[in-house]
Amino acid sequence: MLRPVERVPEPELMDASSEVEAYASAAAQGYLESIDRTFVDHIARLFRRDDPRLLRGCALDVGCGPGQIPIYVAQRWQGLRVTGVDAAQQMVEQARRAAAQAQV
Repeated sequence: MLRPVERVPEPELMDASSEVEAYASAAAQGYLESIDRTFVDHIARLFRRDDPRLLRGCALDVGCGPGQIPIYVAQRWQGLRVTGVDAAQQMVEQARRAAAQAQV
């Protein structure tokens, strides 16, 4: 049985190039990485290691921002098809670049 994970979304849409760069900057990444990895570790605790949903299923991240969480999920469960969507086109473009760099 899936249990909802409480997460509070950011109230603003970040679509200006400067906002996206600031959010995806090295300084921001250092802070966000530990939070995002903790979130992915929490997902892992919700499923058995051999759960077919993680081995060959699909995952959707709504409001993926620059794509850190979908990238960490795709790296951890390589058989899982991961899709991230965001209302901000600049964030989507940043997420695509980051996913290409991470080779996922």
